[in-house]
Amino acid sequence: MDVVIGLGKAGCAIADCFAEYPQYQVYKIDEGLENADRAYCMPPQATSEEYEANCPDMSEFFAELGEGSNVTFILAGGGKIAGCSLRVMEQINHCNLNVLYITPDIGLMGGKKYLLNRISFHVLQEYARSGLLDSMSLIYNPSVEKVVGDVPVRDYYTHLNTALADSIHMINVFSNTPSVFENVSETEEHHRIFSYGIINPDSGEENLLFPLDKVKEKVYYIGVNSQSLEDGAYFKKLKDNMREKAEADDIKISFQINETKYEQTYAYFVAYVDDPQNENNLKNFLTKTQE
Repeated sequence: MDVVIGLGKAGCAIADCFAEYPQYQVYKIDEGLENADRAYCMPPQATSEEYEANCPDMSEFFAELGEGSNVTFILAGGGKIAGCSLRVMEQINHCNLNVLYITPDIGLMGGKKYLLNRISFHVLQEYARSGLLDSMSLIYNPSVEKVVGDVPVRDYYTHLNTALADSIHMINVFSNTPSVFENVSETEEHHRIFSYGIINPDSGEENLLFPLDKVKEKVYYIGVNSQSLEDGAYFKKLKDNMREKAEADDIKISFQINETKYEQTYAYFVAYVDDPQNENNLKNFLTKTQE
């Protein structure tokens, strides 16, 4: 069973979405929570620096996490509580740790929140690149919104968080389920920063959940029904499409096909980079979506 740890309001909200599935053991850390076996009430602090300096000993809270546990640690940039993230993660450094980092819309962030996000965003990427974190997955809320479509004001974040958790869950299911066909190879060890993507089954359009720059590798996860699996023309078209992607983008491509009971094809991918990303990607993305 994989472990999901949510830090702060946004991190806990996304962790709650994973709690809908039995495959995850969910922990939550935030102010105002009622202490429980897997919920920790973090003492409120006035600044990000104070959160870091006054991070409590949480060894008892994490006592169930054994050596090598697979942990996804979720947090969003801009919040003061993110200041304690590294101190919390130090206490579970015996686990295989992936940070799922949510960047809010930088076009709507100002002042202190923008600076706090910028610090966390860059520091955590350097930790991942150096191997102090096993990996770091990047998410940009406007990118998720583009996939979801027009999102109403009411329950805005619920729509985004649910779509994000559902997509990651499906990728996890496919990657941990015996496939019908695959040519997936080991990911390059230095490709520790990545994002998830969703493919429109009708148009074939790829939508990354973070606008990565200089992608080096993609792994596709394709779920199709039994009828498509028996269609030789479909398989040939798929292989040709994978070759075209590799040649056009000059990147490493691999894929696997899983059988599903759904009529519709579901297709996702994971895109990897070897260089830390910066805010220019996000600014360019916002400019393009506003054109």
